[in-house]
Amino acid sequence: MSTKAKLVGVGVGPGDPELLTLKALRTLKEADVIAHFAKAGKVSNARAIVAAHLTPGVTELELLYPVTTEVPNGVPAYCNTMRAFYDEAAGRVSSHLDAGRSVAVICEGDPLFYGSYMHAGPRSARRSHKAMMSLPSCRGRSRNPSSSAVSPTRTAR
Repeated sequence: MSTKAKLVGVGVGPGDPELLTLKALRTLKEADVIAHFAKAGKVSNARAIVAAHLTPGVTELELLYPVTTEVPNGVPAYCNTMRAFYDEAAGRVSSHLDAGRSVAVICEGDPLFYGSYMHAGPRSARRSHKAMMSLPSCRGRSRNPSSSAVSPTRTAR
């Protein structure tokens, strides 16, 4: 068990387990609980990516979506269902944090960019009064517009 409970959203990259960052691997090894989102009846893509790196016996918290594409996402029924789901997921994560366990919530890509962690993470942190961290997945080369560097995709003229 960790000495200090913390909540970390861990981006596990674009799908290749060999592209996990060293920091993500360390966080997975140090976490008491690994939480992941999935559609009911399906394997979590994020869980599949990190499967070979999970510590045997680690507690896993499966957070199953009540709907995915069955209900159009713009209708009130979808919004209400998903709001209730994220509140419930946050409660489940918070119960581990309140018990002094560290929780790593794994997700594809960046945890705070169009992922479920951006909805459940802040709710969990508020409930447990714990700091929330986010580890992005592998980063591509960023280009500063004021930089004189040439983009690798730019063709010479």
